[in-house]
Amino acid sequence: MATILSRVGCGQFGLRQSNGANTHLVSGSRLIALDRGDGRIRPVAVGECLRRLVASCLVRAHRPDIEHRCLRANNLAFSNDGCNVGIKTVQTLLQANPEWLCVETDLANAFQRASREDMLAELYADDGLRDLVPLFLSLYSGSSNLFYAEVAMLLSREGSQQGCPLGTLLFVLSTAATVEDVIAAFPNVTVVAFADDVRFLG
Repeated sequence: MATILSRVGCGQFGLRQSNGANTHLVSGSRLIALDRGDGRIRPVAVGECLRRLVASCLVRAHRPDIEHRCLRANNLAFSNDGCNVGIKTVQTLLQANPEWLCVETDLANAFQRASREDMLAELYADDGLRDLVPLFLSLYSGSSNLFYAEVAMLLSREGSQQGCPLGTLLFVLSTAATVEDVIAAFPNVTVVAFADDVRFLG
């Protein structure tokens, strides 16, 4: 089992290395449409077992490096209790500075629209994240199949997939450089982010 997982993580399936012809062996997912209310749908892609297991193991093994990279963009998605830390930080800053405003982003289909090129560039640029490149290429370098019940098969050609253990990290990486540019350009604005929810205070 460890050999199989290692090969999947290194972009290999069985004895062959991953390429455009066989990438579908682990990149396909079952698509679930979650009702968010008000007629809004959240598409969640649930990959097969080996994909989820390998991606989860890689995220866990590289968690310190992942957290360090995300914190450079003030994103708490991989920090211990990051959601609560973010909420308390925003509340504390607004209580201490009643004249401040808080602007929140709410990007529709943020994960699905993120740039795969930016994700890959960020993975390559960080020594601590480079081990994730082979699996990223296996899952996201081309189109992957999304199976919606027995009704349809769609192709995923851009962004990351919510439901993939790498999905949140890949989204954060795709926006990290932009958020860091905002932080540098506006030093009087505090940015507090958790995954795709970003708040600007000042």
